[in-house]
This record gives sequence, C-alpha cells and structure tokens, in this order.
Amino acid sequence: MRAEQKRTWLWTALLVLLFICVFSPVSPALPAGENGQAGGTAANTYQMLVNKAYGLDSSFVPQDLVPVSNYAQGAAGIYISRRAGEALALLLAEMEQAGAGKVYVNSAYRTYSKQSSLYANKVSSYAAQGYNRRQAETLAAKWVAPPGKSEHQTGLAVDLSSASLGYALNNKFAETPQGKWLKENCWHYGFILRYPQDKTDITGYAWESWHFRYVGAPHAEYIMKHGLTLDQYVEQIRQSGYLTMPAANDQIYAIYYGWSRDADWFGDSLVQFSKARCGMGDYLVTTLQPPGALVDIVGHWGEAYIRRLLDTGLVQGYPDHTFRPNGNITKAELTTMVARLLQLLQDPQSLDLPEAAAPNFIDCLDSDYYYQAVGICYSAGLLDKSLYLDNGDGTASFLPQEIMRRKQVAIMLAGLFRQTSAAKEHLQDGENGTEDDLSDLPFEDLAGQDEQVLDAVSVLKENGVVSGDPQGNFNPESTVTRAEISTMFTRILDKYQNEDAPAAESPDSPETNAGSQDSGSQDSGSQDAGSQDAGSQDSPEAGGAPEADNGSDPEANSGDEPQEEPASIPDAE
Repeated sequence: MRAEQKRTWLWTALLVLLFICVFSPVSPALPAGENGQAGGTAANTYQMLVNKAYGLDSSFVPQDLVPVSNYAQGAAGIYISRRAGEALALLLAEMEQAGAGKVYVNSAYRTYSKQSSLYANKVSSYAAQGYNRRQAETLAAKWVAPPGKSEHQTGLAVDLSSASLGYALNNKFAETPQGKWLKENCWHYGFILRYPQDKTDITGYAWESWHFRYVGAPHAEYIMKHGLTLDQYVEQIRQSGYLTMPAANDQIYAIYYGWSRDADWFGDSLVQFSKARCGMGDYLVTTLQPPGALVDIVGHWGEAYIRRLLDTGLVQGYPDHTFRPNGNITKAELTTMVARLLQLLQDPQSLDLPEAAAPNFIDCLDSDYYYQAVGICYSAGLLDKSLYLDNGDGTASFLPQEIMRRKQVAIMLAGLFRQTSAAKEHLQDGENGTEDDLSDLPFEDLAGQDEQVLDAVSVLKENGVVSGDPQGNFNPESTVTRAEISTMFTRILDKYQNEDAPAAESPDSPETNAGSQDSGSQDSGSQDAGSQDAGSQDSPEAGGAPEADNGSDPEANSGDEPQEEPASIPDAE
C-alpha cells in the first residue's frame, strides 16, 4: 500500500512539473548587446528609447516578462516587465488610496508579430476609405507604431483606462480622476506620460493620455518636472554628454550618453550601473556615484591623470560635481596648485601650506584664497618677473584672473626642477638662433621665443613633462586646460616619486596633440574667470511570453488608438 501511494505521489509531482514547464511564460534571451551588462537582463534597459527613428528588431524579447495580472487588473495573456509591473502596483495602490479610483490595464507587452498585425490592420482600414498606400501608412503611423517602433515591444509601456470610459482607450481618460492623478504623480514611481498633447511634433505620435512608460528614477522625475519627452531627454544628454541629479545620502546620479563599455570602465567611483539603448549603437548609462565624485572626467583622455591628482588631494572639483577638464586655468589657480605641489614634494604627508606673506602685489590681499600660495611661490623663485606686472611705482600687479598660456606654465613649473638646461646654447650673443640651429630647439615653433621660455620648455621636455604635438610644436601662446595641467603635474610627481604614470605618448593627450578636444564626455564650459580657488566655496582646488490571442483581448482592437466602441472587461488570468 505504501509503495502504491509512493508511486501515486511521484506521478503527481511529475505531472505538476510538466505543467509548469509547458505553461510557464518563456523569456528568450536578449540579442547580443541588448542587455545592460554581462549576465544582466532587460531590467537594465528601462530608459531605452524606441520611436520612429530608433526601433527594435523582431528578435528582441524582454527577459523578465510576467503576467500583468500579478500587479493590476488586466486581461488574460498580457505581460509586462517585472520591474515595471512592481512599480505599477505601487503607483496604482497609492492612486486608489488617494481616492482617485482604479484603472484597467488595456495593453502592455506586445510581440513584434502582434504589432505588425495591428499596424497592417490600421493601414488596411485607411486604404478601405480610399487613401492610397502611402497615405494610408502615414495616417496609420500617427496612431499605431510600425512593427519594431512600438514601446510596447519593450514590456515597459502600459495603456490604462477606467470603468467610466467602458475600458476604452481614448483621450477622455485625461478628464477622469485617474487620468488627472496619474499625469501629476506617475513620476513618483518611475513612469512618464509618454505622448503628451503638446509634444506631438516631437514624438511623431498623436496625443495618448492613456499611455504611460516606465523609465525608472531619477529619469521620470526629471522628464516630468522639466516638461520633456523621453526623446528630448535623451537628446539633451546627447548634446551635453552627461546629466547630473542629486540622490539620497549626498550621492550623485550621473547619466552619460554614448558609452558602449562595461561597468568596470567606470572604475571605483561607480556604485550602481544600468545601460539602455537609445539609438543606433548608442547607450544611456546611469551611474549612482558617491559624494564628491566628479562626473565630467569619465571617459576623458586625461581621466587617469586627473584621478591621480585627486587621490593626492592636490585638486578637487567644483560644487556642481564637475572638474571642467577642458576649462582654462587662471594664474591664481595655477599658483595655488604649484604651491601645494611644492609642499607635497617637500613633505609627502602634508598639503598644508606654511605661513608666507605675498610680496607687494596691489591685487593680492591677505583675504584672498591665493595670498599664501603666492608668497610661497615667490619665495621659492617660481614667480618669475615675466609672470606679473611691474607698475613702475614700487608696486606690482599679480593679475590673478589672467588665463595662463603654455609658455607661462612652463616657466613656473620648470622652477620645480632646480636646474638649467642647454637652452642657452641656442642663443647667439643674446639674439635668437639662426636657421642652422633651429633643429636644436626643444620644439620647432619656439623659434623667436626668449631665452627664459627656451630654458623652461627644455627643462620640462628633458624631464618628460611635455612632449609636444605630432607636428613637433609646443604651441607656447596657446592657453592650457585643466586636464593638461593635471597631466604635467602627474608627470612631475612621477619624476620625483619614481612611480609609473599614464603613457606620456597617449594619442589623445594634448601633450602630443596640442589643442585636441575632449574625446569622451563633454565639458561644462570654460571656467568662470571669477571663480574662487583654495579656501573658497567655489574653488576646484579647495581641498518570450505567450502572446495574447483571444477574442476578449483589448489588443485585438487597439493599437495605441482610441476605441470607438467600449470594450467589455476580459476575464482576468
């Protein structure tokens, strides 16, 4: 008897297991390159942009599809991305608690073939009204997305309606308590109204007050509060290179456009990572970074150099979490950095500047953040007479906000090496060298420069601090960027500390390609000449689911278009 019971139990278990295997929704793997990161899922694609310009191919299927009935009232056979479903459940619960009522999920995930059928049917309906093929397709595309161009294929979009509308999809939903409440509050749970009434020229689709799209936080908040569409949001980040938003615990959301590398590329500063397709081969990367992180150096050619200086404490960023690597540097800022570098070289355990009074500069007061640094550099012989203005009355002007040029930087930095070079050999009787000895110049474009510049640049070249551009030029009159200064400082540190530095011949470095632009993230603009430095608040140096296919499925007579006849409530799964 026991053996018979055991066999009965075993067969029952096998039948249950077979039922689960056959009837559970299947989630095919994402095509290569669509997942957020190695081993990731479609959950990393919440901000993915799908519109008439950027579509999905027929093989794209979200990996995390689950029945929408797990989270809200909806028709049998409708599926949604798990993360979007979880957020939707919280959103609708709060809406009901607020007294705005309930909604019905009319549509969510659609397969490519389903969208193809909906689009073809809409085209046929316009063709039956006498429109030619091209006209019918144009009219149909205002309401029903062509296959691959519908957000529903992502599993992140939902169409909602209410009992007062007979569960139909039309823009009267905007006048219902549910529609009004959702428009104002959907962003709290990561949703946006995807096709607003006043943005049809941007989205390319007619107003759809019922269509909500999950993009996650903090994106939804930014989009809704700034009155943008997802298309505009992605374009804004594409143009600027990145976008920052505050997060909890003083952390920073930093969103970048166009990155195609994996999470390891962001280094130790990365706390959280997601990657969403937003164009033909482009991605929107969202990071949650720790307090004090500098968001605009990620991907910059000078990132390794800048991070090295950040680690030493020689430099810091601006209050807006930027370093502004392409911004110019003022004399006051450079002097402060040089004084700190000098202190670090003399005492590796301290960056505290000793007391030192600045000379008689009329524009250098003891209340200025750079006052002490000026005194230190002057006393150390690093402030050559060519770097300030003699007023001819016993006073001098430091000109703290003057934007530094490369030859001025060379003069100041060369003093750190306490040595001279053979540059004087390039001069004859106090005059510039002849054409015969131009080949002996440290860089070809230094012909005509005075002895002081030649000597300084020679010192820096001999010590590996500068290497020139591919044309063999130093570009002495060009301004210098904060990234270039970081490169030079790092190489000086390595010279004294006998440590390895990033390769001096980096192809993207302005030291080998003077004047080159940022090859990765965009700069936020040149530095404000009036910005403060050390000790100042603004100082940067301060320290495959089953497809629904039944007669009661709302998708059978809706494709992001109004329903002319009220739909009955399908049986919930």
